[in-house]
Amino acid sequence: NFCPLCDKCYDDDDYESKMMQCGKCDRWVHSKCENLS
Repeated sequence: NFCPLCDKCYDDDDYESKMMQCGKCDRWVHSKCENLS
């Protein structure tokens, strides 16, 4: 799995990274990549 904004990988069981699901494309992105924290 990877964030489509920064292309960095993330694990499904990584609960330390704040992730959010895009309502349009259903992909998961890092909150910080969307400028949200």
